[in-house]
Amino acid sequence: CRFIGGARGVLHFTETLGAGSRSEVSVTDCWFQAATFQGVHCQVGLGGYFDSLTVEGCRFFADGQPADGIAIDGPGAVAILRRNIIVGGTSGVVIKAFPLNGGYLARARLEDLLIVGCAEGVTVGPSARPALIDLARCRLFDNDIGVRVYGSSPAAATVSLASSLIAGGNDGLWLDTPHLVNANGLTI
Repeated sequence: CRFIGGARGVLHFTETLGAGSRSEVSVTDCWFQAATFQGVHCQVGLGGYFDSLTVEGCRFFADGQPADGIAIDGPGAVAILRRNIIVGGTSGVVIKAFPLNGGYLARARLEDLLIVGCAEGVTVGPSARPALIDLARCRLFDNDIGVRVYGSSPAAATVSLASSLIAGGNDGLWLDTPHLVNANGLTI
């Protein structure tokens, strides 16, 4: 698929799901260009939940727009972001999926991403409950901030940064949070 212009390429929005229903979203091998809000946005309202979100092999080009490549803003079981290329925009990947209504994102895996020329390469925001967020084998080049982890939640997430390269820009890691951040094998 090709998504050119518009506010979002793919928006997945759920409110309360019925008993026994599942919400599984897979976006594969797509091209997003000049979205003005997000390329892929998974937004979950009060009582909503997603079982899985997979974004794999996609290309995101902001073309001067203040857009996020991938944004997750709501509770779910697992998000897998793998082998995507994100160029320009506000944030390559934004995860702030932990609303105070009791939901939380259980796990996010960010693997083999190339994020270039964003204000923030990867952004992890505040949470109300613990989550596991793993970033591995990623290349973050010429972003103003490579990885930003912020928020003042009472129960912090665990963010693991491993085997990745963060180069160029102003700040490699910007940590302003009670989240537990493990950094291992990074080149900054």
